[in-house]
Amino acid sequence: MNVFNLFLFGLLVTTCQEQPLKTVCNLPSNIKESSGLAYDANTKLFWTIEDANNKSKLYGFDEKGVLQKEIKIENAKNHDWEDVLIDDSGNLYIGDFGNNGKKREKYAIYKVSASDLNKKKIDVQEIEFKLEGKKEKDFEAFILQDGMFYLFSKEKDETTLYSLPNKIGKHKAEKQDSYEFKGKGNHKITAAAISSDGTKIFLLNAKKIWVFSNYEDNQFFKGDVSKIEFHHDSQKEGMCLKSANEIYITDESNSGDGNLYMFKFND
Repeated sequence: MNVFNLFLFGLLVTTCQEQPLKTVCNLPSNIKESSGLAYDANTKLFWTIEDANNKSKLYGFDEKGVLQKEIKIENAKNHDWEDVLIDDSGNLYIGDFGNNGKKREKYAIYKVSASDLNKKKIDVQEIEFKLEGKKEKDFEAFILQDGMFYLFSKEKDETTLYSLPNKIGKHKAEKQDSYEFKGKGNHKITAAAISSDGTKIFLLNAKKIWVFSNYEDNQFFKGDVSKIEFHHDSQKEGMCLKSANEIYITDESNSGDGNLYMFKFND
């Protein structure tokens, strides 16, 4: 690679957008610690969960911040629920894989059938997993692509990518890759999302989003990288795409004043 191409490459991987966050609504008052976010195009609702030491419940609310659904999970304890997503068939998945104390060896993803999202009390199916080797990681973010879950670890200066199949039962999550963040500050990843066409991965922290694109297969970190800066600092924990270029985010607050935000992503 010549000097000119190296210069262009440097510009490409450090491209940075600045996007103001628009406050859409306050979260329903009984949702104190929104730790994940998914949008269901069928019901037109946003779904969220709360993390450790909170109830084993799913909450569905509309864009005005009105709570429309509250579903109790009967057969799964909230050890540390950290993210939620919905597949193309409308099934919902809860990531019970938070591990702040680094003492956890078993993790779980709970599957909620699309038909159960109309009920008040449900049972879920469990996808249990351990990590390859004896590593212990804290996760708060995952995506689903081509029948595989991809989990992104929460670490100060990097994130480690693990994968496991979307199949009920017990599995071993395999390490795929890692990405080292550049620059000063806390880079801990708290949420992830993937575009509907599978060509972009979005990773969230308190102040920004990293966008990974132009990769092949599941080699997410081998493509191009750009950043979206918010100039807005809060404990952002949930993120999802509502359309091809609309990203929604929630933050958590113990005082009950968490918000739903949105911005339009520009290619």
